[in-house]
Amino acid sequence: MDTFRSFSSVLLVSKRLFSSTRGTSPELPFTVHYLVNRCGVPLESAINAAKKLASLITRRPKILLCRPKTTLKPKMDFLVENGFKGPFLHELILRNPSVLKRSVKSQLEPVFDFLRTAAVQSHERVVKSSGVVKLLGVEPKSALFIHVVRVMLSMNEINWNRKIGVLRSLGWSEDDYHSTFRRDPTCLGSSEEKIRKVMDFYLNTAKLDLDVIIKYPKFLTYGLDSRLRRRHVF
Repeated sequence: MDTFRSFSSVLLVSKRLFSSTRGTSPELPFTVHYLVNRCGVPLESAINAAKKLASLITRRPKILLCRPKTTLKPKMDFLVENGFKGPFLHELILRNPSVLKRSVKSQLEPVFDFLRTAAVQSHERVVKSSGVVKLLGVEPKSALFIHVVRVMLSMNEINWNRKIGVLRSLGWSEDDYHSTFRRDPTCLGSSEEKIRKVMDFYLNTAKLDLDVIIKYPKFLTYGLDSRLRRRHVF
């Protein structure tokens, strides 16, 4: 209860500070005063920014609980580095505040990678790849969907068939590689040669059962010389 009251008080004060303007108060609200005097923002711009902050906090009050340096700044830096600057950044956050809750590594980066890949692909290829992914049992509303389509677009049909051929030759069934790909699509992002060499290491050197590799598809992404051989105990 104390936490709830504390949070409510912070929100109430913040909303009052952000929503006050020159027309409603003889003094500048704290937020405007801070932006003008500490950050050098022009008065009119500071007032507009304060109004936008008020709108954002009203819609997503939990943003007040985020840590500026470890939670908000990494997202802001990533968006700026990828072209969202000035008004574009403001508009993105106001329209979709949930972007500030997304993980940079596991969510934002894959989405941007997908958009870059899709931008240089033909419409027909994107549609075809999306259809294949749906046939594999991954729904478009799933967070995994973009990851799977991105990997599909990174290879042509010949490369896909060759990689599947390698797995089949080592005892994988159709259900095995489909379920593995659904769980971790990056496992087939590796080259055909790497898949063959890594599988040879697991089966013939490390003496792992095939079922273990199928259960943990991430194993196929590990570097053979940089990780596996160094850590293997003979």
